[in-house]
Order: sequence, then C-alpha cells, then structure tokens
Amino acid sequence: MPEVVCILGMHRSGTSCLAGLLEEAGLHLGETRGASPHNQKGYRENERIQRLHDNILTDSGGSWHEPPETIRIRRKHEIERDSIIESFGDRRWGFKDPRALLMPEFWLEALPDMRCVGTFRHPAEVVLSLRRRDGFPPLKSLALWAKYNTLLLQLPRTPLISFSTGPEDYVASIRRLLPILGLQEPAGNLHFFDAHLRHCVNTQDVPPLLAATYVKLKGLAL
Repeated sequence: MPEVVCILGMHRSGTSCLAGLLEEAGLHLGETRGASPHNQKGYRENERIQRLHDNILTDSGGSWHEPPETIRIRRKHEIERDSIIESFGDRRWGFKDPRALLMPEFWLEALPDMRCVGTFRHPAEVVLSLRRRDGFPPLKSLALWAKYNTLLLQLPRTPLISFSTGPEDYVASIRRLLPILGLQEPAGNLHFFDAHLRHCVNTQDVPPLLAATYVKLKGLAL
C-alpha cells in the first residue's frame, strides 16, 4: 500500500500553501485546481476528490459551509474513492481538501495507514478572509471555524502547522514537518510560500471558547 498524506484544515487556513510546499518537497498531488483571484498560486485540490466530497455532503443534506449532522456514505461514494486511490498507483501521493476534515474515517477505512497533517489560522483572520471571498457574516464564519478546528483537534497523532505565525517561523515549522512525513526539503529551498500573498492578517478578540481552542491548537503546533 503506497504512503498517502491527507492535508486538512478549516477553509482559508493555509491548506493550499501547505499542499504546495509538500508538493514542492516531492509529494505527488496529481492534477489540481489552478489559480484564482482569491488564491493566486492555486488551490492544489484534486477536482475529482473535491467533487466526491461535495457529493457526499449533498447526499448528507449539507455542504462545506453547512456541515451536516451525519455523514452518509453510499456505495457509489466508496466505489469512486477506491477508483481514485487506484488511479494514483503505487507512488507516494497526497491530497488536500478541507472537506475531508468532515469525513476522515471515509478515507481511513480504505487507507488505514494514511498520514494526516493539519493547518490552522487565527479565527479573526478566517472571518475576514471568508467575508472577502464569500461574503459570509462573522457569526457564520466563527461557527465554521469552531466546527472544523474541533474536528482537527480530535485527530490523533496529527502534526499541526500554524498559518498565523511570522514568515520565518512558518517556514521553520514546515522544515520540522518534512522529515515527519518522510519528505526532504528541495535543493532550491522552499519557494512556494509567499508571505505577500497572505492577506487578512488580524488577531482581534474572538469569543472565549474559540480563543481557548486557538490556544490549544498553538500549543500542539510544530
């Protein structure tokens, strides 16, 4: 069974950046979504995997921004998942999609040795980013942040990267992560991360419960 890495985190929390850096270090991601006005270096999401996740969430009565109470997996979803896994062959590969955080067991069932890695961002920054991209009101974005990051904390033995640190600290954390995943820093250094593309830097006060969750995440970060 090939080594597989799943990159997880709340939307607008650095999952694309982390995926790009791991790809730069040799992790095969296959064909991924290109750049957009809100993600100038590309989302690094496999469209087939994203579509599968969206179908599961729709069939469960929800969406990525309206997470369903129960994830309903049907046989057609399992068939598509297994076909995707087979399409990557025997090489080490990975995928990134925040939606996978709502259904990690779906992948672990087929890939019990799959390695998960998570990234998180200060809730106030996520609120600003979602308002800029999707027009979401703050309360909706804060509820989503709490949902996704609570799930992230529940994943055992998952290395965590903070996307709200300074550029030097962020790159240093990536360098600590690479050997954990069996990857090596490329000879030309890590160029995918560009601090100038990280918008919506803000750490204003948030509700105490979310602040406590954020402190817990920081305490576990590499």
